[in-house]
Amino acid sequence: MTDNKLVFKDTFRIRNYEADASGHLRASAVFDYLQEIAGNHARDHRVSFERLMPMGLGWVLVRLKLKIDEYPEPGHDLIIHTWPVEMGKLQAERHFELYNEEEKLIGAAISK
Repeated sequence: MTDNKLVFKDTFRIRNYEADASGHLRASAVFDYLQEIAGNHARDHRVSFERLMPMGLGWVLVRLKLKIDEYPEPGHDLIIHTWPVEMGKLQAERHFELYNEEEKLIGAAISK
């Protein structure tokens, strides 16, 4: 992880409709959570999409690389930590760590 000042944390309760047929969180739902936490973090730093749009600017998570060792089930919490790593003129890199409710690291992701 990086400097704690840059780390943003949030907790998401897994909902039933976010589970697959085996009863575990779908990867597509994880991507939604990653987009949401990135947006919340940007909002806290006054660079939200809504704030940038009037200036003709914006950001989106374009490429995501995700590795999950354990998929949580509905009714359980998913804790996500995120922070920016590398800022370029047209591209930035953001890292994510995913934890279960026992605070065990269960996955990680990188967006570019």
